[in-house]
Amino acid sequence: MLEKNKKLSSLDTLFLGKEKEYFIDNFATLVSSGIGVLTALESVKLEIHSKRLKKVVDAMKDDIEEGTPIWLAFEKSGILPKNVIALVKIGEQTGRLSENLKIIAIQQKKDRSFRSKIRSGMMYPGFVLGLTLVVGLVVAWFIIPRLANVFAGLHIDLPLITRVLIATGAFLGQYGYIAVPSFLLIVAVSAYFIFTFSKTKFIGE
Repeated sequence: MLEKNKKLSSLDTLFLGKEKEYFIDNFATLVSSGIGVLTALESVKLEIHSKRLKKVVDAMKDDIEEGTPIWLAFEKSGILPKNVIALVKIGEQTGRLSENLKIIAIQQKKDRSFRSKIRSGMMYPGFVLGLTLVVGLVVAWFIIPRLANVFAGLHIDLPLITRVLIATGAFLGQYGYIAVPSFLLIVAVSAYFIFTFSKTKFIGE
């Protein structure tokens, strides 16, 4: 079961967004009204549209039925960060689970609103940065190699930065079809591990 949930934490909990907030909010409401944890999980599952989140809830139910503490089932599911798991653990141990779950649900909504504002504020700088990167690659890949031939024919001593740019352009002109896709792949993989992968996304956060 542990191995199964490790896979869930890195694959099945990606991009759940509002579904996770809905799950926590309704789970907290049901538990605070006196409904048992397993019954609450099953009730919330019926209202969930995401098949991936349903799979996570099923795994949590299996763990709890086997005697796993609720906080540990949440931790293994990978749908909540460590600081939130700590709040669930404290709530379970002190008998204030429903109150702490409500706090988590409210905080998640605040965090989502904050992230939305950050994304909105970063759209223009991100667009400019992306456009600059594309223009820079085009210039380095197609234009600088041609300029390198011109400067080579002048037989003059060029500044260090100019020589570095020309060497870069010459390299891209010869190996760009390998170097550019490799660079973009490295950027994509790095972004995944920094912002998405459960064990390392704390760096991006």
